[in-house]
Amino acid sequence: MKKSLRRGTYSALNIYVRGFVLAAPTPNRRVLGQCPFPLDPSRVPPNSNNFFNDGCMLLHSAVSGTRKTTTHEVGHWFGLMHTFQGGCTGAGDEVDDTPAEATFSDTCDLQRDSCPGQPGLDPVQNFMDYSPE
Repeated sequence: MKKSLRRGTYSALNIYVRGFVLAAPTPNRRVLGQCPFPLDPSRVPPNSNNFFNDGCMLLHSAVSGTRKTTTHEVGHWFGLMHTFQGGCTGAGDEVDDTPAEATFSDTCDLQRDSCPGQPGLDPVQNFMDYSPE
């Protein structure tokens, strides 16, 4: 699919909207989208598998209304990690002002503090978390 639909160079973001759920990496998790982390452009020649594997795939129902899935997945395309990456002692999304978070959030509890020994409350409103909308 990507080989026939891809447009532009490796620096162009291609978004593919799909009508079916992508395979989940963990049981009981529904995957709404998937986007690879960027590779060094000098190592991605045109017509290589890495060139064609680039781009975000989104479930069609995840791009309508107020869904933040597109923003989250495009964040990965720009190199952002999840806010909970590495837990309380990890680098999180690798943005200095994002508070540490032990695990992803599945609530919108603005007082959630899964890393009480670290400054700040959990970033449940950050697009790179899993909290619901």
